[in-house]
Amino acid sequence: MIFAVVYKKIFIPMQIKLAAFAAGAILFVSSCTKPTPIPDTGNQVPSAGDIAVAVTVDPSQQVGQIPDAFTGLSFEKTTLINSSGYFGPYNIPLNNMVHALGQGYLRAGGASVNKVYFLNGIYPADSLSLIPYDQGQFIQFAEANGWPMIYGVAGNPAQNGWVQPEVHYLAETYFSNSNTTFEVGNEPDLYSLNGMRPSTYSYEDFKNEWSSTLVIVHEQFADAPFEGPGTSSNTWVAAFARDRHSSIKWLTEHYYKLGTGNDTTEGIQRLLDGNDEILSRVAILKAAAAPYDLPVRITECNSVAGDKEGVSNTFASALWGLDFMFTLAQHGVAGVNFHAGNAPSTPIAFLSGPAKPNPLYYGMLLFAQATTGKKMLAVTSTPQSPINLTAYATQQTNGVVKVTLINKDLSKEAFVTLSAINTNLSFELASAMRLSAPSLSSTTDVLLGGSAVAADGTWSASKTEDLVITANATTVKVPAGSAVEVTLYKVRSKA
Repeated sequence: MIFAVVYKKIFIPMQIKLAAFAAGAILFVSSCTKPTPIPDTGNQVPSAGDIAVAVTVDPSQQVGQIPDAFTGLSFEKTTLINSSGYFGPYNIPLNNMVHALGQGYLRAGGASVNKVYFLNGIYPADSLSLIPYDQGQFIQFAEANGWPMIYGVAGNPAQNGWVQPEVHYLAETYFSNSNTTFEVGNEPDLYSLNGMRPSTYSYEDFKNEWSSTLVIVHEQFADAPFEGPGTSSNTWVAAFARDRHSSIKWLTEHYYKLGTGNDTTEGIQRLLDGNDEILSRVAILKAAAAPYDLPVRITECNSVAGDKEGVSNTFASALWGLDFMFTLAQHGVAGVNFHAGNAPSTPIAFLSGPAKPNPLYYGMLLFAQATTGKKMLAVTSTPQSPINLTAYATQQTNGVVKVTLINKDLSKEAFVTLSAINTNLSFELASAMRLSAPSLSSTTDVLLGGSAVAADGTWSASKTEDLVITANATTVKVPAGSAVEVTLYKVRSKA
């Protein structure tokens, strides 16, 4: 048993890191150098019926700063059980796909956090017992990719006997000085509705449970950061921020655009109809957090919380996820964790066969490519007639500007005139990289920069388009149900 711990701790992470490094080398080239363009002037010429859109970027106005580790993935805690085939050293595609997303947080929690219990032994007793080896696989997976963890533990006082040995083993075996953030339970505002607590269960009951669990964790991890309350709505966030702000790193909430997915009328059009609901909830979160200068994070989210074949597993989810990430980053959210596993909505399917990307992953991947610069710039978009198109811009420290145009319209093509104003830089080189699929309802054949993610989980663009710049302006077509990243390469003005 001692040898097994040493082997896991030293040799397995090295195997993963070598694979991740190899993937990183490929991605570094694709994201930091201008790919050889393949001219495609047909995409830059307007057609009858195109909606003309004027998009203006102002590099002199910063509207936000994308935090480090903004991206995140969330996993049910049951996923860790018997996890050698999931998070182990031989799942190179999964490691490479996570590595390609840049910096982020890995969360282990979800509804199963209140069912899984830690068993300090070699063999599991049942399907809900988490043993040290499986716990270690997930921890090493996080370490190998350089992603800190959000680690969930049960919050029911009757289960506190589970928490103490679990965090003790974490502290003793893996973390002498950890930056892991802990969370307690999962969506406590629903406990009484789903039969996990009495109908009289209240915020005060949750606060007491949360506080007693914090004491147990801090016995092993002095002053370890927590987050919470991780509710399914804005319930309790103001009271929780007031009562526990000194103990938490983020004020957190969960969000699913289409809820549980049981409403048969909610399809692709509803998924792509905007972010008003989440922005209203973010406003409440931020108002609750503001007096204590707390950041807010959406630690569990996706298009749908249940099965929604034909919506949550389609290319529409890629455009929704890309727009969702940009919207929340622009409104000061510290990060988002997309819930992952084997449901149709998962970004990466890996629990029943080789790891492979679903459409949502490509939206996350384009976000990673488009935000190599963390500075978000002011953008205005003026269409000649209504069209469901959004635009975001970021700038790198070397002045390079990346503009992401997302056409979520079901039928209307956009012909965009993109210009940069109020800048002492002239942009004389530009290229476009497309995120596309045969249709919004496609579940396969998604391409970013002309390429799909390879079988080993790596990706690099094989096709970009040369754009012509005149007086700091260029034009590009954005077909219905697609996205384009336009990169503007600067040349300093001689003036």
